[in-house]
Amino acid sequence: MIGFARAERGTEAAYAHGNAEGVGAGGQDVSDADAILQFIRDELDDVPDDHIESDTLLFRSRLLDSMNLLSLIAFLEARFDIKIGATEVVFENLDTVNDILAFIERKKARGAC
Repeated sequence: MIGFARAERGTEAAYAHGNAEGVGAGGQDVSDADAILQFIRDELDDVPDDHIESDTLLFRSRLLDSMNLLSLIAFLEARFDIKIGATEVVFENLDTVNDILAFIERKKARGAC
């Protein structure tokens, strides 16, 4: 039940950080990388923003845990209109913002959204 509440919060945050068209809450354009970075920074209240960059190891360094993972997946699914299957939840796809962007690009190129 806790995981569901966390994931639901993540979905709400997805809309706060911008929609699938890349428009932020204030109407400004938001790049995909910036939206993902901001979401992660918001998840990590106790970590200074400048410690989280596009190549920061999120899970291997234990910055994010399984609860953050649920929120991240909900955010990515809402923002990019994709579904992330259980077999796709691996370090290679989700450990850095750069990995996440490449994963989303591969999914969209395959039409496997």
